[in-house]
Amino acid sequence: EEITKFSGRIIGGCMDVLCPLIGTPYAKIEDFLETYKKDGFIWTLESCEMNATEIYRAFWQMRQNNWFEHCNGILIGRPRGYSPQQDFTIGDALRLAFDGMDIPILFGCDIGHIPPQIQLINGAHAIVEYENGGMKVTQEQLK
Repeated sequence: EEITKFSGRIIGGCMDVLCPLIGTPYAKIEDFLETYKKDGFIWTLESCEMNATEIYRAFWQMRQNNWFEHCNGILIGRPRGYSPQQDFTIGDALRLAFDGMDIPILFGCDIGHIPPQIQLINGAHAIVEYENGGMKVTQEQLK
């Protein structure tokens, strides 16, 4: 199996909370992205109550608002309270939302509302390595 490795500043959280803030004064993501664009970004996202179509719409809205500019990779936690919508699954949502983007996306990560829940620090620099179903995240402070 191929080794996937990427690094960048961690940014993210629960999509149920973040997405309603898009376009408001409370989500000035552009400033953060501009400040740290030379490092690139790792989005860490998860959901606690969204179904497959809501997850797709959230990713679409984030993409339309340029939240994935300078993105080096995406970690997606296992969604709590998730349900597919008829035959539309979270896999379909990811394929449609990120179509044409050359960004590694790791799904089912140990972040979010379902244990085990590793803690990732927004703003920290991280290196992500994925191989043979195992993932290692190293967080570090850059000077």
